Amino acid sequence: MKELTFRKANIKDSELYFKWANDPLVRENSIQQSLITYEDHIIWFGQKLENKSCHFYLFFNAEEVPVGQVRIDQSPEETIIGLSIDSTFRGKGLGAKMLNLACTNFLNLYPTETITAYIKETNIASYKLFRNVGFVESEKKAYNNISLFRLTKEYDERF
Repeated sequence: MKELTFRKANIKDSELYFKWANDPLVRENSIQQSLITYEDHIIWFGQKLENKSCHFYLFFNAEEVPVGQVRIDQSPEETIIGLSIDSTFRGKGLGAKMLNLACTNFLNLYPTETITAYIKETNIASYKLFRNVGFVESEKKAYNNISLFRLTKEYDERF
């Protein structure tokens, strides 16, 4: 049995995503740090599910318990990735596995895309995680007085 599996998120997952989105550590490491209202989340989540350029990967452990999610948003300007792990499962090495699985799946479908991650300079754990799975630092950027690392990953035919 595989250690991690994933599927596309659906509307039934909205409560779980709401919980993860308002997790204190997730909010602290997000560019937009304010808590998200349930009403705003439901509207946003529904719009994302309908958008063919948004790819929600919902991950489960061997016991089929949800452990986290990866979201990849395509746009004409940039394809951006985000990750969150349920607080119960942090520190267990799942982030790297989730990122590898999601990026491999996405880049096999869209081999000409470049995936971009924006990580706050203060979020050293995420920076190391993304670097360890093959993201390359391309530059530092500032957004609303927040210093960010910009990291990218491209298709690799070996995977």
